[in-house]
Amino acid sequence: MPKKSVSKPTGTFVECEGELVFPSAGREAREAVYHTLSAFRKKNTAVRVFLIRNTAIRRLNNEFRGKNKPTTVLSFEAGGKFPYPESGASRKYLGEIYLAPQYIGEKKESVARMVVHGCLHLLGYTHKKKNDRMEMERRERWVLERIEKKNLLSK
Repeated sequence: MPKKSVSKPTGTFVECEGELVFPSAGREAREAVYHTLSAFRKKNTAVRVFLIRNTAIRRLNNEFRGKNKPTTVLSFEAGGKFPYPESGASRKYLGEIYLAPQYIGEKKESVARMVVHGCLHLLGYTHKKKNDRMEMERRERWVLERIEKKNLLSK
């Protein structure tokens, strides 16, 4: 699958696979990752984003969550170091985010919101309990408001 890797001055590195198939979603996803991690003052980090079709995310959702249906986003936390390809420096590898842009559109959601949600999972936020869900939703709104204020994502 074609991929594009980009780094920002904060040292945040995002590798995005599937961007040739979903170009606008790829750009929006990269920007949302950068601005989410920036909002939480995370530097020298790496995240991999996969833009995949509904059938592929359904398979992953079934394999890892036991739900045989598509979903908008899946996140998988990781630890350790991820090599930064251009400089050889190490970045903290936060994990992977899988997005289904077509399904996101069908659900009338935004790629940015789903990426913010996925990043929050990589940062340790959950929504299993009511209080955790409320805090996660508050953080999502906070990040999305920051992104909108900076007018960084196209609508």
